[in-house]
Amino acid sequence: MYWFGNDDFNQMRLLENHSWANLESKKFALYQTPVEKIIDVLDEFSHKWHPGQEVFEKAIGSLIEETGLSRQEVLESLSILRGLLSRHSLIKRLRGEFENPEILDRYQKTPSFFGKVKAILHGVVLHVTAGNIFLSSIDSLIMGFLTKNLSVLKVSGQNKFFPVYFAQALKELDKKNILSDKFAVLSWKGGDKSIESFIKTKVNAIIAWGGEEMVSSYLQDLPLGVKLLDFGPKISFQIVSKKALNEYD
Repeated sequence: MYWFGNDDFNQMRLLENHSWANLESKKFALYQTPVEKIIDVLDEFSHKWHPGQEVFEKAIGSLIEETGLSRQEVLESLSILRGLLSRHSLIKRLRGEFENPEILDRYQKTPSFFGKVKAILHGVVLHVTAGNIFLSSIDSLIMGFLTKNLSVLKVSGQNKFFPVYFAQALKELDKKNILSDKFAVLSWKGGDKSIESFIKTKVNAIIAWGGEEMVSSYLQDLPLGVKLLDFGPKISFQIVSKKALNEYD
Protein backbone atom coordinates (compact mmCIF):
# COMPACT_ATOMS: atom_id res chain seq x y z
CA MET A 1 0.00 0.00 0.00
CA TYR A 2 0.97 3.68 -0.12
CA TRP A 3 1.12 6.13 2.79
CA PHE A 4 1.73 9.82 2.06
CA GLY A 5 4.80 9.27 -0.10
CA ASN A 6 5.89 5.98 1.50
CA ASP A 7 5.19 3.05 -0.82
CA ASP A 8 6.65 0.55 1.65
CA PHE A 9 4.06 1.21 4.36
CA ASN A 10 3.16 -1.63 6.73
CA GLN A 11 -0.62 -1.43 7.04
CA MET A 12 -0.47 -2.68 10.63
CA ARG A 13 0.83 0.81 11.48
CA LEU A 14 -2.46 2.29 10.32
CA LEU A 15 -3.91 1.90 13.82
CA GLU A 16 -0.97 3.68 15.49
CA ASN A 17 -1.55 7.31 16.42
CA HIS A 18 1.96 8.42 15.48
CA SER A 19 1.37 7.39 11.85
CA TRP A 20 -1.17 10.22 11.68
CA ALA A 21 0.84 12.71 13.74
CA ASN A 22 2.67 14.51 10.91
CA LEU A 23 -0.37 15.06 8.71
CA GLU A 24 -1.03 18.55 10.08
CA SER A 25 2.08 19.93 8.38
CA LYS A 26 1.13 18.24 5.10
CA LYS A 27 -2.41 19.60 5.40
CA PHE A 28 -1.07 23.14 5.83
CA ALA A 29 1.40 22.76 2.95
CA LEU A 30 -1.33 21.66 0.52
CA TYR A 31 -3.66 24.40 1.75
CA GLN A 32 -0.95 26.97 0.95
CA THR A 33 -0.31 25.55 -2.54
CA PRO A 34 -1.87 27.64 -5.34
CA VAL A 35 -4.46 25.64 -7.24
CA GLU A 36 -2.65 26.55 -10.48
CA LYS A 37 0.42 24.66 -9.24
CA ILE A 38 -1.74 21.63 -8.44
CA ILE A 39 -3.15 21.76 -11.97
CA ASP A 40 0.39 22.04 -13.37
CA VAL A 41 1.43 18.77 -11.71
CA LEU A 42 -1.70 16.89 -12.77
CA ASP A 43 -1.52 18.18 -16.33
CA GLU A 44 2.15 17.17 -16.61
CA PHE A 45 1.16 13.74 -15.28
CA SER A 46 -1.55 13.45 -17.95
CA HIS A 47 1.17 13.21 -20.62
CA LYS A 48 2.42 9.96 -19.07
CA TRP A 49 -0.86 8.27 -20.03
CA HIS A 50 -0.36 8.32 -23.80
CA PRO A 51 0.20 5.10 -25.77
CA GLY A 52 3.92 4.42 -26.01
CA GLN A 53 4.72 6.02 -22.65
CA GLU A 54 6.27 3.56 -20.18
CA VAL A 55 3.75 4.31 -17.42
CA PHE A 56 0.86 3.71 -19.81
CA GLU A 57 2.20 0.50 -21.36
CA LYS A 58 3.13 -1.10 -18.03
CA ALA A 59 -0.40 -0.62 -16.70
CA ILE A 60 -2.22 -2.41 -19.51
CA GLY A 61 -1.42 -6.06 -18.80
CA SER A 62 -2.03 -5.84 -15.05
CA LEU A 63 -5.33 -4.01 -15.58
CA ILE A 64 -6.57 -6.62 -18.05
CA GLU A 65 -5.68 -9.37 -15.56
CA GLU A 66 -7.23 -7.66 -12.50
CA THR A 67 -10.38 -6.18 -14.04
CA GLY A 68 -11.25 -8.78 -16.68
CA LEU A 69 -11.74 -5.96 -19.19
CA SER A 70 -10.62 -6.37 -22.78
CA ARG A 71 -7.49 -4.62 -24.03
CA GLN A 72 -9.63 -2.12 -25.95
CA GLU A 73 -11.70 -1.33 -22.85
CA VAL A 74 -8.54 -0.74 -20.81
CA LEU A 75 -7.12 1.52 -23.53
CA GLU A 76 -10.36 3.53 -23.59
CA SER A 77 -10.33 3.83 -19.79
CA LEU A 78 -6.75 5.09 -19.72
CA SER A 79 -7.61 7.66 -22.38
CA ILE A 80 -10.40 8.86 -20.07
CA LEU A 81 -7.82 9.14 -17.26
CA ARG A 82 -5.60 11.23 -19.52
CA GLY A 83 -8.55 13.55 -20.09
CA LEU A 84 -9.39 13.77 -16.37
CA LEU A 85 -5.83 14.90 -15.60
CA SER A 86 -5.63 17.46 -18.41
CA ARG A 87 -5.55 21.17 -17.67
CA HIS A 88 -8.64 21.80 -19.82
CA SER A 89 -10.72 19.24 -17.92
CA LEU A 90 -9.50 20.33 -14.47
CA ILE A 91 -10.27 24.00 -15.06
CA LYS A 92 -13.66 23.16 -16.59
CA ARG A 93 -14.62 21.09 -13.52
CA LEU A 94 -13.45 23.76 -11.10
CA ARG A 95 -15.42 26.45 -12.90
CA GLY A 96 -18.47 24.21 -12.83
CA GLU A 97 -18.19 23.84 -9.06
CA PHE A 98 -16.92 27.27 -8.01
CA GLU A 99 -17.36 29.55 -11.04
CA ASN A 100 -14.21 31.38 -9.92
CA PRO A 101 -11.48 28.82 -9.00
CA GLU A 102 -9.44 31.55 -7.29
CA ILE A 103 -11.82 31.13 -4.36
CA LEU A 104 -9.64 28.13 -3.43
CA ASP A 105 -6.59 30.38 -2.99
CA ARG A 106 -7.83 33.67 -1.60
CA TYR A 107 -10.93 35.57 -0.54
CA GLN A 108 -13.03 36.72 -3.48
CA LYS A 109 -15.88 39.17 -3.93
CA THR A 110 -19.21 37.65 -4.85
CA PRO A 111 -22.35 39.41 -6.12
CA SER A 112 -24.61 37.51 -3.69
CA PHE A 113 -22.84 38.67 -0.51
CA PHE A 114 -21.61 42.02 0.76
CA GLY A 115 -18.30 40.58 2.00
CA LYS A 116 -15.78 38.17 0.54
CA VAL A 117 -15.82 34.37 0.55
CA LYS A 118 -13.21 31.60 0.38
CA ALA A 119 -13.44 27.82 -0.05
CA ILE A 120 -11.95 26.08 2.99
CA LEU A 121 -10.66 22.50 2.94
CA HIS A 122 -12.14 19.76 5.15
CA GLY A 123 -8.65 18.51 6.05
CA VAL A 124 -8.11 14.75 5.92
CA VAL A 125 -10.75 13.04 3.77
CA LEU A 126 -11.38 9.30 3.62
CA HIS A 127 -12.58 8.16 0.18
CA VAL A 128 -14.37 4.80 0.43
CA THR A 129 -14.39 3.76 -3.20
CA ALA A 130 -16.29 1.21 -5.26
CA GLY A 131 -14.53 -1.64 -7.01
CA ASN A 132 -16.61 -1.99 -10.15
CA ILE A 133 -14.90 0.90 -11.99
CA PHE A 134 -11.15 1.13 -11.44
CA LEU A 135 -11.01 4.84 -12.37
CA SER A 136 -13.60 5.91 -9.79
CA SER A 137 -11.09 6.05 -6.92
CA ILE A 138 -8.68 8.13 -9.02
CA ASP A 139 -11.43 10.55 -10.03
CA SER A 140 -12.34 11.05 -6.37
CA LEU A 141 -8.65 11.57 -5.52
CA ILE A 142 -8.27 14.21 -8.24
CA MET A 143 -11.12 16.22 -6.73
CA GLY A 144 -9.45 15.83 -3.34
CA PHE A 145 -6.29 17.38 -4.76
CA LEU A 146 -8.13 20.28 -6.41
CA THR A 147 -9.96 21.15 -3.18
CA LYS A 148 -6.65 20.93 -1.25
CA ASN A 149 -7.64 18.05 1.03
CA LEU A 150 -5.33 15.27 2.17
CA SER A 151 -6.86 12.05 0.86
CA VAL A 152 -6.94 8.51 2.23
CA LEU A 153 -8.24 6.14 -0.48
CA LYS A 154 -9.84 2.97 0.83
CA VAL A 155 -9.84 0.78 -2.27
CA SER A 156 -11.83 -2.34 -2.98
CA GLY A 157 -10.29 -5.81 -3.06
CA GLN A 158 -11.26 -5.84 -6.74
CA ASN A 159 -9.20 -2.74 -7.41
CA LYS A 160 -5.89 -2.94 -5.53
CA PHE A 161 -3.39 -2.69 -8.36
CA PHE A 162 -4.19 0.54 -10.17
CA PRO A 163 -4.49 3.08 -7.31
CA VAL A 164 -1.11 1.99 -5.90
CA TYR A 165 0.45 1.97 -9.38
CA PHE A 166 -0.97 5.47 -9.98
CA ALA A 167 0.50 6.63 -6.64
CA GLN A 168 3.96 5.26 -7.42
CA ALA A 169 3.94 6.79 -10.90
CA LEU A 170 2.91 10.18 -9.50
CA LYS A 171 5.67 9.97 -6.89
CA GLU A 172 8.21 9.34 -9.64
CA LEU A 173 7.03 12.44 -11.54
CA ASP A 174 6.37 14.79 -8.60
CA LYS A 175 9.89 15.14 -7.19
CA LYS A 176 8.95 18.28 -5.20
CA ASN A 177 6.17 16.40 -3.34
CA ILE A 178 3.52 18.92 -4.24
CA LEU A 179 0.93 16.13 -4.37
CA SER A 180 2.73 12.79 -4.06
CA ASP A 181 3.01 12.90 -0.26
CA LYS A 182 -0.50 14.32 0.26
CA PHE A 183 -2.48 11.07 -0.05
CA ALA A 184 -2.59 7.42 0.96
CA VAL A 185 -3.92 4.24 -0.69
CA LEU A 186 -5.11 1.51 1.68
CA SER A 187 -7.17 -1.65 1.52
CA TRP A 188 -8.98 -3.54 4.27
CA LYS A 189 -11.95 -5.84 4.41
CA GLY A 190 -15.19 -3.87 4.35
CA GLY A 191 -16.98 -3.97 7.68
CA ASP A 192 -13.80 -4.23 9.79
CA LYS A 193 -15.05 -2.22 12.76
CA SER A 194 -11.65 -1.92 14.48
CA ILE A 195 -10.18 -0.08 11.48
CA GLU A 196 -13.29 1.87 10.50
CA SER A 197 -13.99 3.10 14.05
CA PHE A 198 -10.38 4.23 14.49
CA ILE A 199 -10.19 6.04 11.16
CA LYS A 200 -13.46 7.87 11.85
CA THR A 201 -11.63 9.57 14.73
CA LYS A 202 -8.72 10.62 12.50
CA VAL A 203 -10.43 12.17 9.48
CA ASN A 204 -12.47 15.33 8.97
CA ALA A 205 -14.79 13.99 6.27
CA ILE A 206 -15.73 10.73 4.58
CA ILE A 207 -16.77 10.33 0.95
CA ALA A 208 -18.60 7.02 0.51
CA TRP A 209 -19.15 5.55 -2.96
CA GLY A 210 -21.11 2.31 -3.04
CA GLY A 211 -24.01 0.29 -1.72
CA GLU A 212 -26.55 1.15 0.95
CA GLU A 213 -25.08 -1.24 3.53
CA MET A 214 -21.61 0.29 3.22
CA VAL A 215 -22.89 3.87 3.44
CA SER A 216 -24.94 2.96 6.53
CA SER A 217 -21.91 1.42 8.24
CA TYR A 218 -19.95 4.67 7.93
CA LEU A 219 -22.89 6.68 9.25
CA GLN A 220 -22.97 4.53 12.39
CA ASP A 221 -21.19 6.08 15.38
CA LEU A 222 -19.82 8.90 13.24
CA PRO A 223 -18.01 11.37 15.55
CA LEU A 224 -19.47 14.84 15.89
CA GLY A 225 -17.91 17.19 13.35
CA VAL A 226 -16.98 14.50 10.82
CA LYS A 227 -18.96 15.08 7.64
CA LEU A 228 -20.24 12.18 5.53
CA LEU A 229 -20.75 12.80 1.81
CA ASP A 230 -22.52 9.74 0.45
CA PHE A 231 -22.89 8.70 -3.17
CA GLY A 232 -24.94 5.56 -2.73
CA PRO A 233 -26.66 3.04 -5.00
CA LYS A 234 -27.45 4.14 -8.55
CA ILE A 235 -29.28 2.55 -11.46
CA SER A 236 -28.02 3.13 -15.00
CA PHE A 237 -29.57 2.13 -18.29
CA GLN A 238 -29.13 2.64 -22.01
CA ILE A 239 -31.68 2.76 -24.80
CA VAL A 240 -31.07 1.66 -28.38
CA SER A 241 -33.74 3.11 -30.67
CA LYS A 242 -35.01 1.73 -33.94
CA LYS A 243 -33.94 4.97 -35.60
CA ALA A 244 -30.35 4.49 -34.41
CA LEU A 245 -30.28 0.88 -35.59
CA ASN A 246 -31.47 1.96 -39.03
CA GLU A 247 -29.06 4.90 -39.17
CA TYR A 248 -26.00 2.84 -38.21
CA ASP A 249 -27.14 -0.29 -40.08
